[in-house]
Amino acid sequence: MFDQPPEGFAAATAIEQFRAADRTALRAHNQQFVLAAFWPDLHPTDGLPLAGSVDTTFTGERAIRIGGPGTPPVAEFITASLAVETGWSVHKMRYFLADAVDVRYRYPRIFGRVREGQLPRWTAQRISRATRDITVSQAEQVEDILLPKLAGVTGQRLENLITAALITVDAERYEQLAEKARRARYFRISQGNDHGLTDFYGRMDAPDALRLKAMVERIVTILRQHPGDLPGIKDRDAATADEWAAVALGTLAAPIRTAQLLLEHEQPDLFDQAVAPFNPLEPRGWPHPAPKHYPTNDPTAPFDHQAEPPADESEAPADPTADGQQTPGDAVDHDEPEQVPGPVEGHHSETQADSAGTEPALTGPIDHDESAQPGQVPDPVEAQSDNQTAHRRNHHPDDCNAAVRAIIRAIPPEKLLAPITFHVHCAAEDLATDTNGTVRIEELGAATLAMTRRWFGNTATINLKPVIDPARIAPVDAYEIPDRTREAVLVRNPLSRFPNSTGLSQKMDIDHTIAYVPGRRWQTGLHDLGPLVRPEHRYKTFGEIDVRQPEPDLFVWQTGHGRTLIVDATGTHDLGTGPFARLVWTSAATVSSIPLPPADLIT
Repeated sequence: MFDQPPEGFAAATAIEQFRAADRTALRAHNQQFVLAAFWPDLHPTDGLPLAGSVDTTFTGERAIRIGGPGTPPVAEFITASLAVETGWSVHKMRYFLADAVDVRYRYPRIFGRVREGQLPRWTAQRISRATRDITVSQAEQVEDILLPKLAGVTGQRLENLITAALITVDAERYEQLAEKARRARYFRISQGNDHGLTDFYGRMDAPDALRLKAMVERIVTILRQHPGDLPGIKDRDAATADEWAAVALGTLAAPIRTAQLLLEHEQPDLFDQAVAPFNPLEPRGWPHPAPKHYPTNDPTAPFDHQAEPPADESEAPADPTADGQQTPGDAVDHDEPEQVPGPVEGHHSETQADSAGTEPALTGPIDHDESAQPGQVPDPVEAQSDNQTAHRRNHHPDDCNAAVRAIIRAIPPEKLLAPITFHVHCAAEDLATDTNGTVRIEELGAATLAMTRRWFGNTATINLKPVIDPARIAPVDAYEIPDRTREAVLVRNPLSRFPNSTGLSQKMDIDHTIAYVPGRRWQTGLHDLGPLVRPEHRYKTFGEIDVRQPEPDLFVWQTGHGRTLIVDATGTHDLGTGPFARLVWTSAATVSSIPLPPADLIT
């Protein structure tokens, strides 16, 4: 009997009953919240000692404060007495009563909205819990900031608004909380394993987490472009995206191999010029003029990326192993054995593998003088006259070592970084006056200006972009959306313009409101574009819904059952299915047209 639909089940009826149930649930939940807020009034605290004021170890019920500053104390046992009667746990009821009492006394206008059914009670609860410790005057400021913005706001947008409000009213305290949170960073790996796999988890600065994610995604892209096995990278038989991500993250344990992988992908000829003086197929020496910025045999010399090669071979750096005016090629007898310098104390030897066995050796096998002391660099001139067991090979081991050092010095660090863009919005006056104002980072949420400087001050390349003037973004004829137009759409509409959407991302699809028709001019512009999350985009394209855009930031939707909804910067507004809704829908069609771009932008 339970596998049959309700009697008289039809699409229109089901939709109306679903909406009715939703309204009933909202009223019921809000009614519970209101009842909890007034429950303490039935249990006065007259005669009860205030907790903490006297020794109450052997006394009975006390008066306790469960809300934030400015809320009255309540009788201790009201929590348990309501919990046992309603089937809730005492712990759950205590938090619920604390939220209700806090909102009633510290946010009276928000409490009024909940009581009237204009706001869900969980919105008020999230505000209360995030601001429990602020003062009464600060709570009043938070209410002033949030109240005009709460309609239809859910999820991460609400969290961002609350955080921004807290920074506005007390940036110093928010900084202190952020500093306390920094002390909670950690990284751990579980001790057990599940068929050879293990878990790891931790907490880190939010920008670092996004950088790590970007690096993993970049390595995944590179690995998937190599059909065969890559030396030093194990378990490459990944099939799913999650498996590939795990393999990519594992490669970071071998930083030199990872650097090699990244550099070969980004700029495979990066080191051709650096290794040219050490070509193993050529006789040792300088077959061509040596660039001034290649300190070929001096591993301590700085590497200058900007220096140009010398015009005269005489300007090439001298070889410390040479004698007098000899060139490196003249200074060595290829028939004589050679002493290869050992590791210098305090420096890592490139001929040794990592202790964990994860790093590939940088050179081939090299015979060393066993009489040399650790950290001692044998004299190169004396080494030429000693009878050594190591014989010169075609690749010249000392040349390889010098080449590796030159290569390492030549690595541009920016080539190893995964490109990631953070969109930061702040007030110009805060930058000009160096105040600790509020910053909105689209990928991270709200933060203080000081936190933003700490996050990016020494670890990021800052690209300042001019303010986008939508009036200067001319429409184009092509179907493809120019980058500048896409950026302007997301600046105008950071949130998806689908009804009741919570989509908030720079990766959203930018959709033509009116389907593109080849041959028409100026179709792709701000007047006919809006951001949508991919599932919303697919439903808009193939599902039973239509949309019109009478103004650049105003979207009028009509569902398959005739419901009209308006979506703008303030949220979603349901007009229903009546005559007024139909009139709005019809009117939106009469003004949906392609505006002419400014005359000076017409080409």
